Amino acid sequence: MVSRKLIIFIVCFIQVCFADAKVWPGPEVWPPQTVSWNLNDGKVLTIIATHHTNNLDSPVNKCVKEAFTSDKPDIYVMEGFCGEREGVSPQRLQEKSKICEEENQCGENLYAAHLATINNIKFIGMELSEKAQIPLLKTHGYSRDDVIFYLLVQQLPFFYRDGDFKTHTQKFTPQTWESMCNNFLQETIAGWIEDDVTLTYQDFLQWWKKRFGAPLDMEKEFSVWERGVLYHEPSLDKDALYTQKIAYWFHKNRDDHIFKVIETAVKENTKTLVVFGSNHLRALWDKLNVAYGKPTSQKQLPSAT
Repeated sequence: MVSRKLIIFIVCFIQVCFADAKVWPGPEVWPPQTVSWNLNDGKVLTIIATHHTNNLDSPVNKCVKEAFTSDKPDIYVMEGFCGEREGVSPQRLQEKSKICEEENQCGENLYAAHLATINNIKFIGMELSEKAQIPLLKTHGYSRDDVIFYLLVQQLPFFYRDGDFKTHTQKFTPQTWESMCNNFLQETIAGWIEDDVTLTYQDFLQWWKKRFGAPLDMEKEFSVWERGVLYHEPSLDKDALYTQKIAYWFHKNRDDHIFKVIETAVKENTKTLVVFGSNHLRALWDKLNVAYGKPTSQKQLPSAT
């Protein structure tokens, strides 16, 4: 039997050794936070890592606003679009970002694009194109249809939260499921992969039944945000869902590309601001520290609400 004195000693030893350690939640979830590197050449890299929110009054979006009004970056690196496909500060996103003021809500990436636009700051996309993802994912055994329907699965929780993809005006209801999904498949995804898409919502339902072994219950699986987003959480665990396995390789390819975009932005600008989900910070943490050293500052933010 372990003596009481030994137990007390072990507890005290742990408390002393780790009293000053910064302990984040487990490896699966990093909290929203800001991290900055003041580099030797006078350049500054600032990253705002978020838990996604469309509440403009959230701590994350207040931090985003402060970054534009106080720090005044030269360039904003934006999650959610491909810079190689759409170029710098695309007009489409400048127009779309007006929804932030008109409806007083939008995702933090779009809110940052809105702030960049009104402050005459250029912004670029960090995303690897979906067209480029297809051959990379094929090397892991996934078909073109798998990738296309995975992209639709990614969008379904956003349909419930925000409405239709382009204007956010049409709501996602049983009456609009088919038309909105068909439009997303045949117009939006077709544009992303730069190829015709003839697949339909009915094809998606058949694919879902084949890959998940049961018919899709749309309301059950996607109407609640926390449940819906699980379908594109990356995992290679033995019990991982089919789309989670696709997501693992999709995100790895994506994060490798994001790091290259950040590297280029830092080389070509003095002050670089990056806003993305905290999972990207977790994935890129080691690479960032190798490239830029220990952060100059790191501050945890309250969770988005």
